[in-house]
Amino acid sequence: MSGKIIRIEGRQRVEDIVFTGGIDSLAGLYHNRSIQVTCITCAYEWYPAKWVLKERLRNRQQKFDHEKRWKTAFYKAVELDDRNEAARLLEKERAHLFTQMGIRRAYYTLKKEDRSSLIFMASFMVLCLSLVAGLLFGFAT
Repeated sequence: MSGKIIRIEGRQRVEDIVFTGGIDSLAGLYHNRSIQVTCITCAYEWYPAKWVLKERLRNRQQKFDHEKRWKTAFYKAVELDDRNEAARLLEKERAHLFTQMGIRRAYYTLKKEDRSSLIFMASFMVLCLSLVAGLLFGFAT
């Protein structure tokens, strides 16, 4: 089954299409994975739905990496009793924790969040593995 092919002029932006009445053609771009967009000037082809999913995954991974880096630096600063660095990091990333709790309480709160998310992820993995094992052994009998 082949999808729709939408051709877009090289300099024409998506906003131009929307404002000129091409809403029907763009409405299916998000959920339909089989729509292919082709540039008329350079013949480059892409699938918008795949691009959107890839961008979301990349953004989520960047956010996760950034969170991990600043928390690691914050924990290290608190453990080494470098109050200036800890305050700078906390004020930059989570100012509300800095103003409401201070450095020490924010440290324990963030550590508690990390433990809770780790416990949740481990519980979820155990649940998934037990479901898969139940399905595999359920079909085997």
